[in-house]
Amino acid sequence: VENEDVLAALGTARRGGEAPRGQIIVGFAAETATDPEARGERARRKRERKGADLLAVNLADAEHGFEKYDNAVEVIGQDGAVVAAMTGSKRAVAAALWDAVLALRG
Repeated sequence: VENEDVLAALGTARRGGEAPRGQIIVGFAAETATDPEARGERARRKRERKGADLLAVNLADAEHGFEKYDNAVEVIGQDGAVVAAMTGSKRAVAAALWDAVLALRG
């Protein structure tokens, strides 16, 4: 059974005025593209299409991502730019992502 696209539903609810004021939507995407330009372009399109404020793009390769200690993440902001990037433990990556959320909140 195909699952609902939760991220897209949240973005649609916000565009329809149904989301709480001040809500920040953060999406996640695991990407296997090794070319940073291709990975970034896919992430920018996905963030826009889904209506997320931030998209955390996890590099999923032999050294990073699922079932690995180290993670590599780029956070794409509303203007399509990388607003944060971190490689390291999942805890360090989570802290960098949280900092990006707080910066967006002002």
